[in-house]
Parts: sequence; structure tokens; C-alpha cells
Amino acid sequence: MKICFTFCFTFLASFLIACSCFGPPTFCEVINAEEMFLTEGYIVMAKKLNDVDHGMDIEILESYGKELEGEVIRVWGDPGWLCRIYTSGFGIGDTLFLNLLKVGEFSPMDQEDPEDYQVSFCGIHHLVVQDGMVIGQIDEAETQTVSVDLFRSHLQNNTCLSASVKDEPVEFQ
Repeated sequence: MKICFTFCFTFLASFLIACSCFGPPTFCEVINAEEMFLTEGYIVMAKKLNDVDHGMDIEILESYGKELEGEVIRVWGDPGWLCRIYTSGFGIGDTLFLNLLKVGEFSPMDQEDPEDYQVSFCGIHHLVVQDGMVIGQIDEAETQTVSVDLFRSHLQNNTCLSASVKDEPVEFQ
């Protein structure tokens, strides 16, 4: 009986804890979403400096929307059960565009400070930069590449990419 109860409890708990969220299928849709749970306006271009537990330290290269204090900040990912992206998937020195959320007061992890940041798993909250190109699901559900300069100029103008810039050079992979 005890074994049966343990098995049932474990199965039920894993089912309830499992990540089951949906979000906009593109970075531009995520950062333009009006729902606060999707974006808080901490959009940055950053360089990954190092791994820390289930997170990473990043150097802010440029900030769009709300300004971030400090040049180096800590961003927490998923320790295996928080429905966040795994920051260990990014290499040291990688340049990224990130949509960050504050960890806040209700973090279930002791080492996370409420003033730290996190990257959600629900929707597209990150893009990778390689060889001067931004790569990912930018404004279409399929992977795209666009120049960093074009992407940055749209973020600076608070427009991201949209149908109005389709005549700009966008290359699909």
C-alpha cells in the first residue's frame, strides 16, 4: 500500500509540475505582447560571460525599453522543473538578444535574488547572434536570419520587425 501511494503521489506531482505553457511563436510577438506575464520590457543584447549553477552572468551590450542597472547581471534558467530555458545551451562568449523577466519575490530557489532576471520557456524569449546576423524565430514561426544592424534599428524604434519591412533583406535558413 505504501509503495502504491508513493508511486501515485510521484506520478501526480510530476504531472502537475510539468511545463505546459504556450506563448507567441516569435520574438517580436513576445516583446509586443500586452500581457505582463510575457514581457516586462527588459530587452537586451548581451554577451554570456559564464555559467553559474542553473544560470549565467551576462554583460549588457545594449538595452531596449526599460534600462537595466549595471553592466553585468545574473540571469537564471531552468534547474529542471521551473519552465525556463536552459542557459547552459548558450556558449561562453555567445551574443544574444534576450527578453528578460525579473525573478521577483517568489523565487523557489534560495540562490536566486529577487533583483536577478530569468528567461521564460513560454514563447520565444531569445535569439542568437552569429557572424553579424540575428538568428531565430524573429517575426515568423520559421527560423530567419537578419542583420544585427537592421534588427537593432527596429528595436531602437520600438518596432521589432513587421510586415512593413518585408522588403528588407531577410534570409530564411
